[in-house]
Amino acid sequence: MSVTTSIEYHFENLQKGWAIVGRSSRGICALFLGANQETLLEELKAAFPETHLKEALEFEPVLDPIHLVPAGDFPLDLQGTDFQKSVWIALQKIPAGQTRTYGEIANSLGRPGAARAVGQACGANQIAAIIPCHRAVSAGGNSGGFRWGLQWKQGLQDAEALSSRRSA
Repeated sequence: MSVTTSIEYHFENLQKGWAIVGRSSRGICALFLGANQETLLEELKAAFPETHLKEALEFEPVLDPIHLVPAGDFPLDLQGTDFQKSVWIALQKIPAGQTRTYGEIANSLGRPGAARAVGQACGANQIAAIIPCHRAVSAGGNSGGFRWGLQWKQGLQDAEALSSRRSA
C-alpha cells in the first residue's frame, strides 16, 4: 500500500449534505460524505493521521451537487490491498443505476465464497460515489451496509437511476 504524505482538501456543498474531497499528488484519495464540515475534516484526519492536510485554494468540483454523480473523470490514488483494489475496479464496471450482490461481485473476481470480503472492501473504500460501493447490495436485494449511512447509499442509488433514465 502506498503512503500519501500530503493531501489538499476542499468541501463540496451537496443538496443532501457535504462532501470532503482529498487529493494527493497522484489523484483523489478521499471523498467522504456527511452532515457537516467539521466532522468530515476530523474523519479525514483520522483516515490519514501521518499526512499533512492543507485546504486547497483551487479545486475542480468532483460531484454534481444535485445528482451526486461524478462531475468528470479524475485520477484516483487508490489506497488498499490488491483484493480491495480489484473490488473497487469491479464496482466501477457496474453500470450506473444498477446493483450487484456482494456474491455476484466476488464471483466476477473469480473468488466465489468471498462475499463477506467484498463487503469489507466496500467498507474500506475511502472514495464515495466515484468508487461506487453503493452499487453493492446484500444477497436478498436489501441495501446492506454503507460506510456513510444508508440514507447516503439510497440517495446515490436514486440519483444514478434518475441520471440513467435521463441519458437513455
